[in-house]
Amino acid sequence: MSAAATAADRIGNSYSVSGTGVNTTDGTTAGSVGGLGAATNGVNAYTPITASQLTDGESFSYTVSHTTGDTISTSLTTGEVSAFWRFNQYFRWYSNKFSWNSR
Repeated sequence: MSAAATAADRIGNSYSVSGTGVNTTDGTTAGSVGGLGAATNGVNAYTPITASQLTDGESFSYTVSHTTGDTISTSLTTGEVSAFWRFNQYFRWYSNKFSWNSR
């Protein structure tokens, strides 16, 4: 019988923007391209932007993509298995109790 375990794949934070023939703003600063800020529990703050056509009648393109990453759990509910943030602490304890032979 195996002990309880956790296996998870977390989604990271990402942001990309590209365009030609557009003006951008974050609502305060003209020319801003937005982006990701400081992280809290694994999720970065996000600064959205708006874009408008630079010159009426001219061609333009604009693409923005934003993915919000998965939150890192900081507490458990009864019956849940601990999140990975404690894995390194456990691994250090476990490796001090046993030794492995590599062949």
